[in-house]
Amino acid sequence: MTYHLYRAEHIDADPQAPSLGEYDDFDAALAARDRDVIAQLERAPVPPREITHLIIGPGFRGRRTRHPLVTFAGTTVTDPDPAAEVAATAAWLDVVRGR
Repeated sequence: MTYHLYRAEHIDADPQAPSLGEYDDFDAALAARDRDVIAQLERAPVPPREITHLIIGPGFRGRRTRHPLVTFAGTTVTDPDPAAEVAATAAWLDVVRGR
């Protein structure tokens, strides 16, 4: 089984080529997606926004099932410590994933 990870403009958008990677299982693709969310926030913590990805691979609709993922994250311009917001988001993603 192969899963491909893509960035997307919004939840219904087609994936943006090229893929961010190819993974042997869904959990590996999900972990890579979480790392990309944090990398995007580290580069640009402002403004709060939706960060959308698609994992395409085996699922209930066949070999190329779309698994959309959206995280709303980021900080406001007035936040005194944007890095703390990024760290809190990274910690939250680890907790919800059981890492």
